[in-house]
Amino acid sequence: MNYSFILLIIFSTWVSPKCLAQNAQPAANTASNTTMANKAEAISETPNLISHEQHWHQIQCTPDKETILEHLQRFPLCKHHQNAILMLCNSFPYPAIQEGSAANTRPGDMVFVKGDSFMMGGNDWESHSNETPVHQVSLSDFYIGKFEVTFAEYDAFCRAIGRRQFSDHGWGRERRPAVNINWFDAIEYCNWLSEQHDYEKVYTINLETVTANWEANGFRLPTEAEWEFAARSRGQDDKWAGTSSESELMHFANYWESQENDEDGFPFTAPVKSFSGNELGLHDMSGNAWEWCWDWYDDNYYKKSKGAQNPKGAKKGTVRIRRGGSWALVPASLRCANRYYCDPHLRYRVNGFRLAMSAGDTKR
Repeated sequence: MNYSFILLIIFSTWVSPKCLAQNAQPAANTASNTTMANKAEAISETPNLISHEQHWHQIQCTPDKETILEHLQRFPLCKHHQNAILMLCNSFPYPAIQEGSAANTRPGDMVFVKGDSFMMGGNDWESHSNETPVHQVSLSDFYIGKFEVTFAEYDAFCRAIGRRQFSDHGWGRERRPAVNINWFDAIEYCNWLSEQHDYEKVYTINLETVTANWEANGFRLPTEAEWEFAARSRGQDDKWAGTSSESELMHFANYWESQENDEDGFPFTAPVKSFSGNELGLHDMSGNAWEWCWDWYDDNYYKKSKGAQNPKGAKKGTVRIRRGGSWALVPASLRCANRYYCDPHLRYRVNGFRLAMSAGDTKR
């Protein structure tokens, strides 16, 4: 049984430090030489509070899923943390998705996106030539991550394979998007996570050559078309993910102008879910970190993909697509239709990624 999904559950109800600061109560002064054990005892004597040992004893007496999850959230440094994870894995395995289930989700906060046709591209005054012509494409059902992959998730991968963890530049890790990720790093993570969940790996990697099995049920990167369709809440005419009003954008995106005016409190990356999601419940599709897509970049690809079914980009190229913009850019670069590219080998402080999965036995 793997732990990566459990960690995703633990962090799924995370609250930003800003919110915690607003709701925090003044703490009592404690002598500098007070030990952690003494602090725990002091807490246990306070009405309506309980120590980690008392809480763990309750779990051992009457184990249930909600209490274990509560313990993992309230006492992340508890010495019983690993045992709590094992108990959760062994006693409450992740349920299989039933056909027609109202909760169309997969491990890792994956959101089900019902496929359809939509008009892809942009034609307003801020659009670039590579966003034209606006053209119709059709997509099958798929899943996409509710959040960008975080440092907490990517660091678990690094520890598992013995890889050096990438720098966060002092901005913070845990629930912030993993950055300094190149395209190959993202591909390798997808395959690793698929293995952890006993899914079929999508990618075959032979040095610099990567091929995709689109029938596989494992984790992968979204295609450029899937990304735009999801960012626009299933192909609506949204300028940014969640809104078409620039005056509202600060509620949906972490970007440069909001930092310059110190309106959002995050000078660089922000923890995922710090901003509102779009109608699909997807967060940070505009801003925070650029997100790698599968596709090779072709400046004129839209002229070749009119009416395409599940387009996957150019057959070859030298740079890969990235979408969504980042914390370092102005609103025009965060538009849902904005296309940009990057050397797939480049690790940069604005580059992250989001997961996707194919849905069922749909033809790809």
